[in-house]
Amino acid sequence: MAGKFNVRTRQHLIVAFEHIISKCGHAILGIEIDNVGDRLRDKCGLLQARCNYKTSNQMHFQIYSFLYYFLMHATINVNSDIKSTNEVDIQRIYFEMKNRLSAVLQVYRCSVGIERESILLMIPSLCTTMGSLLASHNISQGQSVSNTALSLFSLGIDSDVAAGRLKLASALFAAGDLAKTVIVLRDVEERYNPRVTEPVCDCTSTDIQDDSTWKFPIDIFHVENVNSLTYYFAYGVSFTRGEVHCVPHALQYEMFRCTEEERAMCNKYKDYWMDWAVVDALPYLYYLQYLTYCQLGRQRDQQRALNKLIETVSTELNLSHRETALNLLGKCMEQEGRLLDALVCYRCSMNARPAHNVARWHFVGLIGRMYHS
Repeated sequence: MAGKFNVRTRQHLIVAFEHIISKCGHAILGIEIDNVGDRLRDKCGLLQARCNYKTSNQMHFQIYSFLYYFLMHATINVNSDIKSTNEVDIQRIYFEMKNRLSAVLQVYRCSVGIERESILLMIPSLCTTMGSLLASHNISQGQSVSNTALSLFSLGIDSDVAAGRLKLASALFAAGDLAKTVIVLRDVEERYNPRVTEPVCDCTSTDIQDDSTWKFPIDIFHVENVNSLTYYFAYGVSFTRGEVHCVPHALQYEMFRCTEEERAMCNKYKDYWMDWAVVDALPYLYYLQYLTYCQLGRQRDQQRALNKLIETVSTELNLSHRETALNLLGKCMEQEGRLLDALVCYRCSMNARPAHNVARWHFVGLIGRMYHS
């Protein structure tokens, strides 16, 4: 290579190779181009298996993936107990969750490092669920959302880009506080940037593939940037049956998606969410906007929200619950009087998830409506 590089380039190369030698020399053994790794291994008499080298960003991502998995399942283990809509049971579960949250806070106070940071990521989701449970109880009693519930929502609002705020918006909408609902939804829309926001949902085992598909800055996986995770991820919005009074009517159907035969075949570890209403954040944002503006009589904003919902369902590739988004869009089409379009939505929904799908009930109801119209 003599004479091929100028002085400046040579200095850059020297620095790069010194870094490789001192920090990650074994990376050379992972080079597949021209079998460099294998040839070097043979020449040096190295007998170990091929080195599957990972960059530091890939390692941090792998650590975060495990962290996300265990955090979500820790939250799920709490929420999976909430299967009843009985008001007495809901109050009991609320107080049990309050005790569990106190225990989590105690562990947090005694923790350091990554353990402390990981617990800090879990607490907001627990607070949001507790706030939603209490708000559901308030609404069932004909009351507005209590200050205690609002305080819990406030503690959990930064769990991620959208889910915490969307659950607050759902409670406010169900309680009839449309002005505040509009404010919260506008805030979510401003925060959710489809170019960098990554939708994830544990109940369908969302995997963020490789770094070529990441929308967000890869350095957020470093421990010192762990708090930045909440600015780039949008979790699926999930409601247990205990939160049913905070859930729009069309979404409540999702809590009863299983036939008895399907329920018997469910895996309790993988299919824990089948009795919940779960929807991706972005389509739910536009669906809630559609309902809110409809009640306010703001037809122009209502149509804009509907168009955004159509665009999201049509173009967003990373939807974990596409069938639910299509079901909600179908309900919007029914409300618009576009019955054939609603029929298409329900058929697409069934194609996306043939079993465990309430689209079949929507389909039957729609056929009956078309027959009598």
